[in-house]
Amino acid sequence: MKSHRFVRGCLVTLAWFLSVFVSAGAADAEIVLWGNGTRIMRTDFAAGTTTELLSTEEYVRDLAVDLSSRKLYWSDGRIWRSNLDGSAAELLVVSHGVIGIALDTVREKLYWTDASIEDMWRSNLDGTSIENCTTSPIPFPCPTDPKLLEVDSADGKIYWSVNQGVQGANLDGSGYQDLYNVPPVTIPPRANNPRDIALDVAGNSLYFSAEPPGKILRIDLGDGSVETLVAYTDGQLEPIPTHLTLEPVNRNLYWLQANAENAIGFPNALVRYDIATGALSSTPLGGMAIDHDAGPIVAYIPEPNTLMLAISAAAGLFFVSASRILHRRLHRAARV
Repeated sequence: MKSHRFVRGCLVTLAWFLSVFVSAGAADAEIVLWGNGTRIMRTDFAAGTTTELLSTEEYVRDLAVDLSSRKLYWSDGRIWRSNLDGSAAELLVVSHGVIGIALDTVREKLYWTDASIEDMWRSNLDGTSIENCTTSPIPFPCPTDPKLLEVDSADGKIYWSVNQGVQGANLDGSGYQDLYNVPPVTIPPRANNPRDIALDVAGNSLYFSAEPPGKILRIDLGDGSVETLVAYTDGQLEPIPTHLTLEPVNRNLYWLQANAENAIGFPNALVRYDIATGALSSTPLGGMAIDHDAGPIVAYIPEPNTLMLAISAAAGLFFVSASRILHRRLHRAARV
């Protein structure tokens, strides 16, 4: 009897490991979308492959993903939306100065900054019911000349970068905070000037890239402390990390990296930083034409491969059923 149970246990364990293996493979398949001039590129980091997702009419300035509806948003002075595969593109907001965009999927709101008016706007996710922060009957933050945005939908907060710092507030406009200010005297001038921000809700942190020199810094949203995670130096030429994004499930931080050998600063690698371990890895992008204004980027985990999950589930049922049949037959044989 013990041997029968052992065989059955082995089969069930094999089914479980197969399911875990398939699920883990799906979880690791992180996709990074990034702007490359008037194109949006799609990079499978694990596979090291990059393809063009779609082309745009103007330079891409920011990206956002709504995984609940499987939609991609981008700004190119205006705001557009498409499916995650790039199909069914539609114009949502007609403007000429939109820079940063961010989604509040809980309240179904789209926020953006406008360089031509230097304040903040919002609308429904489909671009209807547009409001300006200075005239809206329902208050929301109204900073001066904000750049790039991040929204914490769960806690009802919004964060943004400005020329000399990082700020935040509640979505109703209360609780304004100066989270980071560039030191008044810096060498070289404008050192640690924020370029992009990325919100880590699970870690209660906000990351930002700064230059010169090339750095990735983290703000602890609990105690307000600031620490440097990554600092690049390479003689007189300093690689500049730009356009941050955080994949929130695996909590990997991504950025586009300008190589020190390229004095103009063309990004030619996609870098991943494992927040848990501090490990850095990269996928080269040097084999393709890269615009000098490449960026921004956004990362997400695609839907699990339904075929592989079906195979995994079928295999699990097969092994469990087989173990039961084998157990019954061996039990009957033992009784004869």
